[in-house]
Amino acid sequence: PHPLFPTPAPPASPSAAGGVGTAPSPANGGDATLSAAPGMALDAAVVDRVPRIVGNAPAPRYPDMLRQSGATGQVVVRFVVDTLGRAELGDVVIVEATHALFADAVRSALERYRFSPGAVEGRKVRTMVQLPFTFSLRP
Repeated sequence: PHPLFPTPAPPASPSAAGGVGTAPSPANGGDATLSAAPGMALDAAVVDRVPRIVGNAPAPRYPDMLRQSGATGQVVVRFVVDTLGRAELGDVVIVEATHALFADAVRSALERYRFSPGAVEGRKVRTMVQLPFTFSLRP
């Protein structure tokens, strides 16, 4: 199963993930008014409207080899939702994965996900989000 809403991602430095970073906020000593530099993604914790999954987001395909072996696991993924509500696949970061095949399944599923874009003061912004995915076998 997948969550209904992305959770805020931890701060990332602008050099860490291809130009993605955290905007100034009162929590980190910055100004409460946000203005991202061109190409900069804002952290979900500092936007007025957090991206949300829209429509029926397909669950990642359970890798056959792991299903047959009875393996279960989890993947936590961090990525940018663009202003059109799509995951920017070039900046996907696997924060945690119990198996590389689970991580690959999540990467593949993200291209089919659609989100309501994040927004600040009514303006759509690129937003860094983090989502957990759980792989479990039902009896």
